[in-house]
Amino acid sequence: MADSFDILRPGRWFGPRSGTADAAQVDSSSDRVRLHELCNELKKGHFEARAALETFILNCADYQVRRQAIRLYCFAARHADIAFIGALAERLEHDEVETIAVTAPDTLSPEIIPYLLALLEPFEGTAIEKSILSSINMLFPFGYDDGPVSLLTLRDRFVGLAQKLEPGRYYLKGIPAFPGNWTKELIEAAALARHNKTRFPLVHVPTLLSVFSGEWCPVFYGDQVGDDTFQKILDYAQVLASMTWDPGMKYFYHHPVS
Repeated sequence: MADSFDILRPGRWFGPRSGTADAAQVDSSSDRVRLHELCNELKKGHFEARAALETFILNCADYQVRRQAIRLYCFAARHADIAFIGALAERLEHDEVETIAVTAPDTLSPEIIPYLLALLEPFEGTAIEKSILSSINMLFPFGYDDGPVSLLTLRDRFVGLAQKLEPGRYYLKGIPAFPGNWTKELIEAAALARHNKTRFPLVHVPTLLSVFSGEWCPVFYGDQVGDDTFQKILDYAQVLASMTWDPGMKYFYHHPVS
């Protein structure tokens, strides 16, 4: 449900716009409660909390909590914050590097590409390598299909990337990030799933829309799309259309990330 939220199992977003930790979280570790507090600050647009989140990530001893903290950081990170993620990847254990590899597209930042390329060689032949390649492909598609990739060719492809892009903009699929495009993709995928009686196929789009807007997307990967759900999606699209968006800008709960 839209009003149900667990900081360690956040699903497609980070919970309602405001709120306090529920009883289960208050009774759990202080790290879990602290992450919930930092999350609430960011949802209010208090991006100075990123500095505290960085310190929290570096000092948190709970693997599951730190994993969600990294995910939160990626969604709230500016271009200037990507260096922290890159430095973090160099000091983390194998499983946590996987977390960075998977959540890297949530930064929407071209600045993450050199760090991902640097991780490819040490993790060649592992599952992490595939996650890194998939993340690069999500941000700037190069035709990756789970097959072998020449690292040298891939590096050459991204030489001078920054000079080809609009300065300061955030990107997904090689174009400036824009909820209007994702909403169109959401409706089209839902309409097809409804018509074919198949499950909803998109993972990333419902999450991006939910986190950008602070409004819970009514459909997620694997859901059945009946008439009621499809109407909720159309209503959701109207809510998003009523909000102001600047193409290439990154938002967190409708606050421009700054």
